[in-house]
Order: sequence, then structure tokens, then C-alpha cells
Amino acid sequence: MKMAPKNRKDRQFNIGTICDAFSLKRDAYYKFHKRYLAKREVEQAVVGLVRQSRRTLPREGTRKLMKSLQNDFHEQHLKIGRDRLFRILRENGLLVKRKKYSSRTTNSYHRFHKYNNIIKDLKIDRPD
Repeated sequence: MKMAPKNRKDRQFNIGTICDAFSLKRDAYYKFHKRYLAKREVEQAVVGLVRQSRRTLPREGTRKLMKSLQNDFHEQHLKIGRDRLFRILRENGLLVKRKKYSSRTTNSYHRFHKYNNIIKDLKIDRPD
């Protein structure tokens, strides 16, 4: 949701007219604005803590990050759950991409006999 500019000179309409257009009360708009600013302040604090932690452990996942930053959240009186932390990191592009797992399935250096490729130089000109 977009917010109306704080400065009166920057707005085309006053807050009362905007609220009437959307069938809102002015106090509902101001309460939303206050909640929005508080959430943004919390998100900025969390992003700062995460960036500071990621300097030493750049590949640390969100769940482990949650455990390692639990004391910092408590010291700053931030109530952050796992899902909220995931959302904040996703919105700020701080989620760690998983490494693509690939296993080696062929072992060419085994102790068994290997047969030569007898059709390697054979020119195929008909089926069967």
C-alpha cells in the first residue's frame, strides 16, 4: 500500500479526502501509517543484524541464523518468528540459494574387467 507524502505541499489532496474516497476513517489511516513505520523499523534492524552475521558466515541458512541471532533479537526487544524472518529475508533478497546437489554415479576405477568398445569405429549403414 502506498502512503501519502508526509509534507502537505507534496500532496494533491488532504488526508480526509483520500480517506473518504476509500471509505476509511482518518484514525484508521494514521494507525496503519504508525504500524507501517514500526514494521519497517523492525525490518531494518533485522536486516542489519543479518548482514552483520553474514559477514562471518555467508552461507548460513535462515533457521540456523534464527538460532544464532536469538540473543540479539532479545536484547533489542524484537519479536521475530521463523516465518517472519523468512519473509523479511525474501523481500530483501537475503535468502541463501541451495547448492545444487549432484552425486557421482560412475566409478571407472573399479577392480572388475572392462571390455573394449568394439563398435567404436564401425560404420552403421542398416538396421540390425
